[in-house]
Amino acid sequence: MYKLHGEKSGNEKINFSVTDINGKKISNKIYSGTDDQTIDITNYSSGIYLLQIQKGNNLFTEKLIKL
Repeated sequence: MYKLHGEKSGNEKINFSVTDINGKKISNKIYSGTDDQTIDITNYSSGIYLLQIQKGNNLFTEKLIKL
């Protein structure tokens, strides 16, 4: 499980996607930035995944490792 914490000071939409190491998109979701969200990777196969979070013009990438 991976938890994203929303910001209490705004309601800008946030887009996040999870891709496998080969670039195949596993999931994609858009949510309000004021809510906390949980990304459940328990059903994913073991491996390395990339979580991309886009908020406005900012793009962040985080590596997730599923054992």
